[in-house]
Amino acid sequence: MILIVCENYRTSKNVALAMGANTEIASGIYVSNGIAVATIPEKFIRQTPLCEMADGRYPFIPDKFKMSVTDKELERDLKPLFREANEVVFASDGGADAQARFFNICRHFRVGCPTSRMWLTRLCYGAIRGAFHYRESGRHLYRLAQTGLVSKGMDMMFEYNINQALLHVGLPARDLTRQETIALEHIGNMCVVFDAPTSPNHKICVNVNSRESYESQSYWNSEKAANEILSAINVGDEIPATLTVTETTAYNLRFHTLHTLQMDAFNNLGFTPRKTTRVAEKLYSKGLISSPMTSCS
Repeated sequence: MILIVCENYRTSKNVALAMGANTEIASGIYVSNGIAVATIPEKFIRQTPLCEMADGRYPFIPDKFKMSVTDKELERDLKPLFREANEVVFASDGGADAQARFFNICRHFRVGCPTSRMWLTRLCYGAIRGAFHYRESGRHLYRLAQTGLVSKGMDMMFEYNINQALLHVGLPARDLTRQETIALEHIGNMCVVFDAPTSPNHKICVNVNSRESYESQSYWNSEKAANEILSAINVGDEIPATLTVTETTAYNLRFHTLHTLQMDAFNNLGFTPRKTTRVAEKLYSKGLISSPMTSCS
């Protein structure tokens, strides 16, 4: 059985309908012969906050992070699905953080079968079936999950330690993230510029073709002196130009390799790759197309 994991109910329902899993055995869990689709929300596995682990220590860098399941009833429904699965597929459009959550789920359920990833760019049935057919597996997904785990760990450590620093100087805790702190620092730097006294000097700005703008490196004490310099600049003569548009009836054809032919046949006609190959071989034997086995387009 292939188990497909989604992170919200809307995605799970669309994936289940596209893959033919029409029987809902529990809330957000759909099954059919050989396919199961399960909804596992983002907060299913909760990372223990550092304030519960640090015991007031500051600064605090944990050796490892602890996790716990937030929905025991859902866990009981999921255990037999993970136990019977021959492959576990993660269906999402998320990045490193989403892949890290899937990694934690597989580690929690002790998944020993192969895992893969469906990249869902759209929720229409053709796109879902195409994403399932071309699902990815390999070491790069493991590295993506590790990147998400490191990023989440850094966020948790920063949030805890910045709160302890605020409390240490007598300010209330604000639960600031790394991104919010960087934004506040940027706004502070902007305020310094805004509060600075304005310079009475004048400079020359030249706009070229309504696109690029150039500023002079020199400054003048009065607007009159700057205008005198500007009037002495030779900007050149305008050159008239014409644009000719012609219509053509020639088609812009894209030649296929076997791989792109299989992709277009699946997306437009619903052909499996094997059926596409058989049809291409028959057309080749009749002399209607080139050999589908060549790597040249």
